[in-house]
Amino acid sequence: LYDAPIKILINKVGELPEYEFSQTTIRKQLNTEVLGEIPYDVNVIRAEQSKKFYIDFKNSPASAPTKVICEKIAGIPYTSIHIEEAENPIKGLISWLKK
Repeated sequence: LYDAPIKILINKVGELPEYEFSQTTIRKQLNTEVLGEIPYDVNVIRAEQSKKFYIDFKNSPASAPTKVICEKIAGIPYTSIHIEEAENPIKGLISWLKK
């Protein structure tokens, strides 16, 4: 477990661009893989308020990058994950991650 390589996920990209580092800078400075970037997206807040996943919002800028990152981590296409079908999506996601 502790020998696992560290990987970085850059979140809320574009929220405060004047304070952000590029993927290249982060990769070079930390000497580690960047899994991807998730843009700042007001739909994430809306989804939390409505108790839904923002990936289900069709116009969500964060949706597609999140799916790509999930595929990288899982090593399988996002469509194979089926977390949205779980009765309790959080428990479904946790059980899927434990596999």
